[in-house]
Amino acid sequence: MIAQEPEENYKTGYIKIYRSLKNKGWYKKSEYLHLWIHILLKATHSGIEVFINGKNKILNPGQFITGRKKLSEETGINESKIERILNFFEKNEQQIEQQKSNKNRIITVISWDNYQYNEQQIEQQLNNKRTTTEQQLNTNNNDKNIKNDNNEKNKILLSQVDSSTLDQTEKKHYQVAISFWELIKSNLSELGINSPATEKAVFETWVKPIQLLIEKDKRTIEEFREIFIFLQQDEFWKEQIRSTAKLRKKNKEGITYFEVLLTKARNEQRKQKRTGENQSGVSEDYRRSILERLRNPKSSETVKEG
Repeated sequence: MIAQEPEENYKTGYIKIYRSLKNKGWYKKSEYLHLWIHILLKATHSGIEVFINGKNKILNPGQFITGRKKLSEETGINESKIERILNFFEKNEQQIEQQKSNKNRIITVISWDNYQYNEQQIEQQLNNKRTTTEQQLNTNNNDKNIKNDNNEKNKILLSQVDSSTLDQTEKKHYQVAISFWELIKSNLSELGINSPATEKAVFETWVKPIQLLIEKDKRTIEEFREIFIFLQQDEFWKEQIRSTAKLRKKNKEGITYFEVLLTKARNEQRKQKRTGENQSGVSEDYRRSILERLRNPKSSETVKEG
């Protein structure tokens, strides 16, 4: 049974759709476009409390509770195709995350704040400053232009970013993201795997997970370093980790892959201390340059290989 959310979440307000949506490879696939817009319409714009699976749960902005059958009923798209499209949005595009149970699933729109303003904040501003409507509208327009500029910047490829244009915090997140991007490309190439999605890594979708891991999940650069070294060595996980978004994704036990990899990395460290092994699989100079970038992202600059 799907938990019920207040109907007013879906009957009032609006969503914003950016013109850059036309650039998506799946834009001409009507069912993909239909389902994506439906997801944006369904996502709650503010935190709400719902009753699900026998207990209360807080849904954050950008989340909603649903099921494959319910989405099929609401959109007219058959259930099997609903599942394929959702998996595409999650694994290929890194646009959503899914938390599934045998009764329902919670869908989270990744980077919801980049798609939508907080409607309640806008309404509150308009109510508080009703006598200065024109001034407020001008301010909102300026803010909108700034947000659009930021959104366009975040749509460029990770490899095209000039790190000198980033502030210190952004640069820190960017340096970690591009380090893992280079490692993942190297791992996939070593395994003979062609991954166009990895080659065309988008700044926003690769840097945002790093930002959340550091700022929200309180992960440290040292922990990233441990995982980085582990992913240089482990043949199985070299193939499994193909994006930074995967690091925040949870497995069937509800544990993030970041935590899984960190545990395995530390187990491997203990094993190597006992046996004296060192099997990095890459040149020592390359290993040192990458580790230096992870240790001190503020001072290091990205060196792009020709």
